[in-house]
Amino acid sequence: MAQQDSKIVPLSLLTNKLDRPTMVARVLKIWHACNPLTGSSFNVDFSLIDAEGTVIQGTMTVDDSHVILPYMHEGNVYEFYLFRIIPAKKKYGIVSHEWQVRFNRAVVIKPAPDRYPEIPFRYFNFCRFEELGKQIDENAIVDAIGRINRLSSIREVVKGSKISYVRTVEIANERIFPKLKPEIAEKSENAPTSHGTDMDTVKLDYLLGLDLEREKNRDYKCVATMDEVLGEHDWYFKACPRDQKRLKCIQDGYMCPKCHLKINEAQAVPRLRLCISVKDSTASADFVILGKRAEHLLGATTQQLLHAQSTEDQFMPYKIQDLRNQTVLFIVRCCLYPIRYNRRTFNVFQTDPAPRQP
Repeated sequence: MAQQDSKIVPLSLLTNKLDRPTMVARVLKIWHACNPLTGSSFNVDFSLIDAEGTVIQGTMTVDDSHVILPYMHEGNVYEFYLFRIIPAKKKYGIVSHEWQVRFNRAVVIKPAPDRYPEIPFRYFNFCRFEELGKQIDENAIVDAIGRINRLSSIREVVKGSKISYVRTVEIANERIFPKLKPEIAEKSENAPTSHGTDMDTVKLDYLLGLDLEREKNRDYKCVATMDEVLGEHDWYFKACPRDQKRLKCIQDGYMCPKCHLKINEAQAVPRLRLCISVKDSTASADFVILGKRAEHLLGATTQQLLHAQSTEDQFMPYKIQDLRNQTVLFIVRCCLYPIRYNRRTFNVFQTDPAPRQP
C-alpha cells in the first residue's frame, strides 16, 4: 500500500508525461454535453477536486458512461487508476487547468479511505460583477448570478463577411451578448424567460384555485412556510444512473421504466424526493422537491444525508427535519398527480430565501 500511495499525484501536477498516475479526488459535478439543436448527448463530462483545491475537468463517451457512472457519484471521494491525460479543451472549458482526464472502461474507481486529507465539497472562482464582462470570451463558460432586467429580441450583426445573431441579456448593471446560431436563435425567440422575470408572487389559495389542465406548464412564485416533512421513510429513492427515474424491482435487481436498463443494487443511485406540506396565511398545500433542487435547499448531497442517517440513528436526518417552520420563496408548477388524497400538489423548480418584510 505504501508503494501505491507514492504514485498518488496532486491534480495540479498531472501531465501526459506521467506513467499511470493515481489521483484521489472528489467528484464535484457530472453533466451531459449535448447538441443544442438535437438535444442528443455526445459526451459525459465531469469535474474533480483534490485536497489542494485544484479542479480538473474530465470526459468520457456516452457508451462508456453506462459502465462507469454507476460507480462514480457526485460528492464522493475516490481513488482513480488507469485513466488517460489529454490536453484540455480550448473552447468551453470550465477550469483553467492545462490538462484534462479521459475515462474509458479500463478506468478503476475505488472509494477512498478516510485516511486521506479532507477534500472540499465546492469550488468557486468569484469575481466582482463589474469585472464579469472583461472575463467573457468565446473560449469560456461563465455562470452569472443576478436579476434579469431585460431580454431583447434577436438581431443580426454583420462583422466583415460573417453574420451573427445576437440577443442582449441585461443582468443588473452588466450586459452579455451571446452569439446564437440561426437555428438556435429561431427556437429561443419564443422561449420563456428566466424564472423570476415578470412573475408575480401569489398566495397558496390562488394556486389551489388554478385550472390544472390549463395551467400545468406555467410557473408561479409564492412565499410559504414548511409545516411538515411527509414520508419519514420515503425521503429518497433508488434511481437509474442514466435517466434519474425511480427504479422498479425485478427478480434479479432493478429496471428503469424509461430506458429499460437492468442494474444491480450497487449501480442504483440514491435521489432525493422531499414531500413537504407548506402553509401561508390563506391555505396549505403539498410541495414536491426532487434531486439537485432538494440538495440545494438542504445544503447537502444525498450521500451526505445518507451518511448522517446512519450516524444519527434516525429514519430522517436532522437536516431534513430542521426544514420545519422555515419560510422560503418557491417557484412551483402544478402537478397532475397529488401525493395525498384530496390535496393539491405542486412541483418545486427553484427555492430562494424569503424576502424580508418591510
